[in-house]
Order: sequence, then C-alpha cells, then structure tokens
Amino acid sequence: MSQFTAQDPVFAEFMPHVVSHARIIFRKDTPERKEDHVQETVAMAWVCYQRLLARGQGDRAFAGPLAGYAVRQVRAGRHAGIP
Repeated sequence: MSQFTAQDPVFAEFMPHVVSHARIIFRKDTPERKEDHVQETVAMAWVCYQRLLARGQGDRAFAGPLAGYAVRQVRAGRHAGIP
C-alpha cells in the first residue's frame, strides 16, 4: 500500500481509523480489489473532510463517521475523483 501524506495533521490522525475500517468492510474482496477499495475510501474521506473545512465545519469532523460515510460511498460505486 502506498503511503498517503496528508498536509493536514487532523486528517493524518484520522487515517489509521479510515484504513482499518475500510480493510474490515472490504475483507472478503480479492486482494487487488480490496486494496483499490481501501485507497478509494481514503480518497473519499479526504474529499469529505475538505468539504467540511470549506464550509467552516472542520470541528465537526470525527474519524468514525468520516470512515463510515466514505465506505458507504465507495460501496455505492461513487469515486472521489469523478463528480
């Protein structure tokens, strides 16, 4: 797994929880697909976190809900890089 370097120290603290949550949820996927889903979950969590910051709601960001929301978005087929 490639390392994601977050410029934001708060998101960097969220990263282990987001990755762990994604690995648990996607544990039954093939190894390649699992890794893709984990990376997509991290990207989705980053995008969601940035949206909260843009709205001035960075203090409402918590690792658990952010990870859960990102996983649900990935499971629904949504991608962070595609609008």
